[in-house]
Amino acid sequence: MQHLFSRFLAKAPGKEPAAKATPAVATPQKAPVALPPLNIRYYTDYPTCNLACSYCVAGHGTTFQKPPTSRWDPDRYRRVMANVAKLPYAVNIRIGVGGEFFVSKDLVDGARTLSQSPNLHALNLITNLTLSVAQFEKTFRGFDESKIAMVASFHPEQIKDHADWFDKAAEFNRRYDFAVIMVAFPEALDEIAAHKARLTERGVDVFIQPFVGPHKEKWYPQAYTEAEREKIKAMIYSRHDYEYLLNAKRPGACNAGYRAIFIDPMGVVTPCGMGKYHGSLGNLAESAELALRAGPAPCPFSSCQCDTENVNTVEFHTHYEKSGANQHRYRYRFGDLAALDERYDEWKIHY
Repeated sequence: MQHLFSRFLAKAPGKEPAAKATPAVATPQKAPVALPPLNIRYYTDYPTCNLACSYCVAGHGTTFQKPPTSRWDPDRYRRVMANVAKLPYAVNIRIGVGGEFFVSKDLVDGARTLSQSPNLHALNLITNLTLSVAQFEKTFRGFDESKIAMVASFHPEQIKDHADWFDKAAEFNRRYDFAVIMVAFPEALDEIAAHKARLTERGVDVFIQPFVGPHKEKWYPQAYTEAEREKIKAMIYSRHDYEYLLNAKRPGACNAGYRAIFIDPMGVVTPCGMGKYHGSLGNLAESAELALRAGPAPCPFSSCQCDTENVNTVEFHTHYEKSGANQHRYRYRFGDLAALDERYDEWKIHY
């Protein structure tokens, strides 16, 4: 009987018994570690511009003298950009120039390469928006356009066709994280207010940069009259801009050197670009090694009138939050409270 039963259980010739299914056990995967953020302002000292605004701080107009020499070096620029791509941070970089960014093939090529770097969060580009839409489209080929943020400076005295420029601004506002800047030149405040209104109607964010420097034997922004200050206040982007850019407020604690750095034309890294420091945090023209601070520190300077630098203050981050990749687009954190209680209004709080 046992023999017969064993014959019944015997396997068929040439066939293996079916393997017993074993439940699959998933191997635990480590969650990707988010890189800490780092805002970078990189001033390249590229000297060429296709406009000649009278108030140009780079010396292309009549207010400021042009620096006697430029330290612009395309090879050094490429080395700096290559080392930025190696930094262990989520980088938001603004590439500054002493002219117009998009007239330089070297600047554009370096930015295109950096845009493809995995550590790049945002590429903030500054332009006078004088190229045509077709020229910009050709220039941006090969860029990771999802990372592009743009600030376009509108210079009414230099732009002949205002309507065409506004059309381009509206088009780029649809494509990118985009904003427009205008300089509050003392004689042009009413004109600037009208231009701002036209752009705002088309959904374009506009921020106003108070004029800084000498004009008619006066020094600005301190020389603005009370009436002029009221005009600027009515069109300025935020309370923060009003205090820091117009009133030249002295900063307190700042993330400069901790979550923000400045790179000078030679590649030398300092906490910010508002003045001289003793020593540096590294040299990105030579290596990607940085010695950043462990946290915020007091600001050693009496004012901070750079819109890319003063948004690194602790005070800014307490009251505002960025709305995207653009380094000058942000919102007041307590708007919901202000809607319920006017004492929380951005213009009524202590700042």
